[in-house]
Amino acid sequence: MRKGLSTLNDIFFTVVDRDEPRLVLYRKNDSWSAVSSGDFYRNVISVAGALTNWGIRKGDRVAILNTTLRLVGRPDELRESLFSRSLLVETLAPLAAPGEVFSSTNGVESWRTEGASSYVLTVTDPRNIAPRVIRALVAAGADVVSITESRHSLEDVYLQLIDEDPEASRR
Repeated sequence: MRKGLSTLNDIFFTVVDRDEPRLVLYRKNDSWSAVSSGDFYRNVISVAGALTNWGIRKGDRVAILNTTLRLVGRPDELRESLFSRSLLVETLAPLAAPGEVFSSTNGVESWRTEGASSYVLTVTDPRNIAPRVIRALVAAGADVVSITESRHSLEDVYLQLIDEDPEASRR
């Protein structure tokens, strides 16, 4: 490497400034395709914009985990597309007949017990269904401790994407 090229940015801008028609070659369907330096620059700028939109800032660490490139979306969009929307309900004591309470509440698609007096409800619209669930619980004589919309972390999103990634599952 020449003197003065000490960072990835130095290397990147030096290479892009050369205006090469075949800067990078990659294999696609048993043949080789070329990427010009201009296209390479635009691709890098596009990825940088996506990282910025995802909340990644200067100094944050980013890892390349595999070679499968996906256009996936913003974290909130990913959460919504990967996970069903649900409410986490905790009551002071177990419900005598949770099936009757939850199955009769409009907007509750399914439910399951999570611990002695906690329940996970799959719902169509958590914000609008939560008040209905509370009213049904109170009508059934339950003491409601809490009701919250479930939140999935970026780690949950990552793990779900990896589970669905055919390249990762081959390893």
